[in-house]
Amino acid sequence: MSRYKAPSEAVYKAPAPGSRVLVYCRFSGQDQDGASQESALHQWISERGWTVYPGGWFLDEAKSGSSTEGRDGFRAMIKM
Repeated sequence: MSRYKAPSEAVYKAPAPGSRVLVYCRFSGQDQDGASQESALHQWISERGWTVYPGGWFLDEAKSGSSTEGRDGFRAMIKM
């Protein structure tokens, strides 16, 4: 049986400038800094001409990415 192979090109289109977006930031706490990640995301969003939907910033600190268990920020973003 062959394994799934992801397409080599992006499977989504980036939002157009002027779009409102939701932002999720997660870091495991090991050699990572949430403040620097948030700062980089602010810059990245601004450079693309996007704005963050009101209440659209979600953060999970010191959480593993291997599961959604205990990632309240992620779950709130999906609910929104």
